[in-house]
Amino acid sequence: MPLHYHTHLDATRATLCVWRIEETEDWFSEHIPVRLFPGHAKRRLQHLAGRYLLTQADPAFPYDHLRVSEHGRPYLEDRSRQFSISHSGNMAAVILSRDHGVGVDLEFITPRVLKVATRFLGKAEQSWIVACGGMTDPFTGKFSGPDAIRLCTLLWSAKEAAYKWLGVPGIDFAADLEIEPFALEETGQIKARCRKDGDLSFRIGYRYFDDCWLTWIAEPLTLHEPGQPLSVTR
Repeated sequence: MPLHYHTHLDATRATLCVWRIEETEDWFSEHIPVRLFPGHAKRRLQHLAGRYLLTQADPAFPYDHLRVSEHGRPYLEDRSRQFSISHSGNMAAVILSRDHGVGVDLEFITPRVLKVATRFLGKAEQSWIVACGGMTDPFTGKFSGPDAIRLCTLLWSAKEAAYKWLGVPGIDFAADLEIEPFALEETGQIKARCRKDGDLSFRIGYRYFDDCWLTWIAEPLTLHEPGQPLSVTR
């Protein structure tokens, strides 16, 4: 199907794309010069959609230089472009830039996130979620309620995007990555910092659609959609 979402991030020459997967493996194999991936059929489709999105972000994407690290992360051998890929359910997302490191994540909103929320959220973030209406179970201490599900999913996605952008091994999501409180909207930006081996501040863009969160980093962050500019606070 056509691109579900496509925008350019000004000042970074970065492109952000989202694709709803409705095609077959055969369709993708006819459109991209990459081999099929092993494993479950759904996972293969996600991988293929991500690779196909690279051509939507950059029609001249050099597939012959594409390599996969020992950790399963794709990269370009000539480093001519920086890119990040994410999959969730029947959706795939890609961000690509010629100038800056980038990171992207896509997460469907699901109650499952509450089972692990205390593992990736710091104490200050947990207190903020409670203040925003996220209830805690008096017996387990875990979060509950739709507000907590929505917010925790966004914070998980934001930290995943940050992890990909930073590229620093051994990051502890709860101890090293901190999200500052913000007013939750359909789309906007989040201020964050990483305290792993220093103190680095940065911003994460986010957008809600179709019961999922899309988050990305391509500093400096200035989002512009044709006909609908979005001003951001610097």
